[in-house]
Amino acid sequence: MESRVIEITAAAHKHGNLNLAPCGAGFFPQDAIGGSTEAQAAKPLTIKAPGLPNPVKTDIPTDNKTGRPRWLFRQRAWVKSFIRANGLIPGDTVSIRRNSNRTYELIPHHRKLTFIDLFAGIGGTRIAFEAAGCKCVFSCEWDKFAQETYLANFGERPAGNITKTPSLEIHDHDMLVAGFPCQPFSTANSEMSVKPFKLSLQLFLN
Repeated sequence: MESRVIEITAAAHKHGNLNLAPCGAGFFPQDAIGGSTEAQAAKPLTIKAPGLPNPVKTDIPTDNKTGRPRWLFRQRAWVKSFIRANGLIPGDTVSIRRNSNRTYELIPHHRKLTFIDLFAGIGGTRIAFEAAGCKCVFSCEWDKFAQETYLANFGERPAGNITKTPSLEIHDHDMLVAGFPCQPFSTANSEMSVKPFKLSLQLFLN
């Protein structure tokens, strides 16, 4: 069974405009392309979509000025329902599989959420986020011994001082993860370090 992969865009998420252009003209039968209005609808396709109670009957409209296919499904409310039911967000992808000449199936794929790991230490926080299915795209830690351990743990050496790291080196990301400052715990018997911690704890508990 032949299939194509398309991306969930902001327009698909908001308006149900599922971009079918990457599928190519030959992926859909020619008689499934109708006119610009509902009255000019073509012979429908059957779309099976997880999360919807029944298969959908729809076609592909054309532009009323150029007469060219618009490469989206005519009825779009069900597309928004499909996206919502499967928790899809812009950047996720969907496979469109052709089961027969007129029957297609949508298969959702969730992309991994990305994060950057700042003040990373030896990577304990990264382990937790990767275990939850997220992907680290940048890390920084200025302690050279922690960097060595991080390298041994993950096969990559974190960048150094974040204040001296060019912003272009920091990849786009969904989440910023930062390690808890260790100073209040790392200096034994230091009244100077314990007092701020006690104050923070008291504020938290109150």
